[in-house]
Amino acid sequence: MSILDNHSHAPVPENERVTGVRIAIIIIGIGITLPAFLVGAEIVLALGFTSGFLACATAGMVLAIMATLAMLVGTRTHLSTAAIIRLTFGQTGSKLVNTLLSATLLGWFGVTAVLFGQVTHRIIEDVIHFNIPATLLVISGSVLMVLTTVFGFRAIDGLSRLAVPLLILMLFGAIFYTFQEMSWIDIFHLKPSSGHESIYSIGSGASLIIGSFIVGVTITPDMSRFARKTSDAVKGALISYGSGSQILLFLTGIPALATGEKDLILTMTMLGLGLPALAVMLLATWTTNVNNLYSSSLTFAQILPRWPDWCITVCAGIVGTVLAIVVGVENFIHFLIFLSIAIPPIAGIYITDFFLIRRSRNLTSADAQAPDWNANAFLAWLIAGCFGAYEVTNKISVTGVQAVDATLMAAIVFYFLSRAQDLKKSVFR
Repeated sequence: MSILDNHSHAPVPENERVTGVRIAIIIIGIGITLPAFLVGAEIVLALGFTSGFLACATAGMVLAIMATLAMLVGTRTHLSTAAIIRLTFGQTGSKLVNTLLSATLLGWFGVTAVLFGQVTHRIIEDVIHFNIPATLLVISGSVLMVLTTVFGFRAIDGLSRLAVPLLILMLFGAIFYTFQEMSWIDIFHLKPSSGHESIYSIGSGASLIIGSFIVGVTITPDMSRFARKTSDAVKGALISYGSGSQILLFLTGIPALATGEKDLILTMTMLGLGLPALAVMLLATWTTNVNNLYSSSLTFAQILPRWPDWCITVCAGIVGTVLAIVVGVENFIHFLIFLSIAIPPIAGIYITDFFLIRRSRNLTSADAQAPDWNANAFLAWLIAGCFGAYEVTNKISVTGVQAVDATLMAAIVFYFLSRAQDLKKSVFR
């Protein structure tokens, strides 16, 4: 088997499966991004030390439940998210769903690559006093990320095992320097200050975190398909979304609470940690964007089954970067946020299909019998997407997180439509 084979169309071989801890490290590395640093800072600034911690813990519990269910589907089938979607939405119908999913992930790859170039340009200019064109840094960063992604899960695994310990070490370095100015007791008693106005309670803070991570939860089968057994999927979900990512998110808020500065990279630069700040930004962006491109490539592989995996990865990386540069980051982000409303309900549908409709039967055995179009899945997806869009437009929510509402709506509608169809078949048999 070629090292460039991402197993886009078949289950992951048994000899390539790994432990839940290794999968958790990868997911933590993916989740520690520049936007995540900002989310952690906003929450702790707005709520203070204790409430900020409780918001992170609450979000962790919700995300751990959702991630466990999604990851179990990946572990028991050993298939990618896109392949699972093909079996749930139908052989032909899934191409529409996978096109939207891959376009969203590819768009975020491009946006992140451009932001990476812009921030790197600023740090190099401020710290080293050397001017490298931002566009050149965007292209260099994209090439680095594409080359890593071409080698698939093994490269992402190796990168994460290098990056996560270094990220944690540098984060604790920033906290250590913070404590040179203030003690734990002083920080513990600091009052909330300049957080975003939408974060006014533990629930609202938890909602922001869940909304930030839920698209990532949707595509976790791409990683959990490499788990050896069910317990590894559960372990991976609990260590990553349930605890590790949330602890690191909270810790990024401590320097912000002490200094009043939301930008962790800028805070580290102010503390005289300019080069470590550059390393944090490089590693955080690298690990996250490699996953964006990896999952996007796996999804495109379902649409272009005859293309080699490495060719899809390279072409996708080029297209994503060029689009973000040409269209402009600000305009692109608004479009991607709109698209992201439609992504989480997909998880609600394939989880319901696996656990309640198929009842954990091996999906791979049903591949040949999968319909061309699954009308129930599409109708549930459409209803959930419209419901989520309505909530976002009117700034309302049942659970506090529009994406969670849409996911639950998709699961409920799909379940009852499928059961009604089964009942109709039994009556007229």
